[in-house]
Amino acid sequence: MLENTDKDTSTSSAMRLWIDYFYKKENRYSTGFTTFDNALEGGIEPGTVTAFSGQPGTGKTALLVQIANTIVNNGNDVIFISSDMNTAQLFDISYKQELYRIKKAEDDLSPVSDSRSEKAKSPEEVAEDIVRRCDPHLFIIGKDKWSASIEEIPGIVEDQHAFRPVIFLDYLQDFHSDTLPKIVTPKEVVEYAIRMINDLPSAYDATVICSCAINRENYNTTMQINAIRDSSQHDYKLENIVGLQFHGAERVGFSYEEAMNVSERNMDLVILKQRRGPAGIRIQYHFIGKYVTFEEKTGGDKQPEKISPVSFSDTDEYTESKLDYLYEGFEDYLWKKN
Repeated sequence: MLENTDKDTSTSSAMRLWIDYFYKKENRYSTGFTTFDNALEGGIEPGTVTAFSGQPGTGKTALLVQIANTIVNNGNDVIFISSDMNTAQLFDISYKQELYRIKKAEDDLSPVSDSRSEKAKSPEEVAEDIVRRCDPHLFIIGKDKWSASIEEIPGIVEDQHAFRPVIFLDYLQDFHSDTLPKIVTPKEVVEYAIRMINDLPSAYDATVICSCAINRENYNTTMQINAIRDSSQHDYKLENIVGLQFHGAERVGFSYEEAMNVSERNMDLVILKQRRGPAGIRIQYHFIGKYVTFEEKTGGDKQPEKISPVSFSDTDEYTESKLDYLYEGFEDYLWKKN
């Protein structure tokens, strides 16, 4: 345990830590998905690192952009760094998702705030609305604006002068290093990237959300942590790990190629690990390809599916495991701060 050399200073420091801890617990970032937020006990916790993993074509980047837009719309700073798409492509995803929001508002007969109907807005006006709403909170750095070097990321973050930013990194397997020897394997590069990513929250008072690939041999299996490609460190270096998978991928006869070519498809989001909560929760989504948008299929009041063997039950084991997560996380947090 930590040694207390000054009682007053130690007490004051402990109080600050508790205040900071509960601030992060109570001021989580909503993902925009009610069921997912509830499974995360309110949303993504500030100061954590969360990874979204999945096969190519499952929509990882689109999902990250959708979550980023929600966080920005709630008044928070977001830095979106992509090695997979250029800046124009990322903005195009935001544009299509905004068109879907407008369409859904019309279908629901929702009131509009402007004197003109949103239905009457031109494409240029929709784009201007996105820029106006996001500025000055959203910073997009597509693959056309950087070299995908891991060592560049801290400098990019510093250049944006963002306040408590949520940093999106899309995606890990595309990163390379300018300092590691050229003979290192892709696995060693990813593990090096994960170590660097884990330093970002403390260095910039930031929260990190990243995307990564899974092994090809796991395309048609139930999503598990060991399916994540090129690293053995995901399971203990990252606080939260989420898998995105085609619904029914583990069934006999499922064709990944056919599923990828369907514009509207059902998807499963599986919480593989939570540092401070239960894992093994599966939530169903509907992906609308025309608008590059995800919608939860379960309602806010409906419980998401729990899968075995990694799911927790409503027993003493659940409570004890949850407390273990909290204690372990807070103990690590104390050591980091001191």
